[in-house]
Amino acid sequence: MENKVLNKLNALGGEGVSPSMAEEKEYTSTKAEMEIASLKEDLDGRKQDREQRKVFALCIFWLVCVYLFVVLTAVYLVGLGLMALNDIVLNVLLTTTTANVIGIFIIVAKYLFHR
Repeated sequence: MENKVLNKLNALGGEGVSPSMAEEKEYTSTKAEMEIASLKEDLDGRKQDREQRKVFALCIFWLVCVYLFVVLTAVYLVGLGLMALNDIVLNVLLTTTTANVIGIFIIVAKYLFHR
């Protein structure tokens, strides 16, 4: 350990300087503090990611709910005869709705549970 500190001091231009115990402790302490700070920053980043994922998942959930409500309302109104839609348009509406719901679910699931 002493050789490492001496090499560092020599590289910095302190040739012939012998490290004292205080300098060695300071170097070790500084390195440990930097590692702890790095770990804390990584932990904070992970916490923020989790919070953002929760918000993102909730927004996507409500988007899908509103989208399905609008589509089901349109189908219901067509069924009652209050709204006129061609059969092809209705078929495309239901097909794209199904594809969108499944696609959004897969995207959100892969994002939230990527590991």
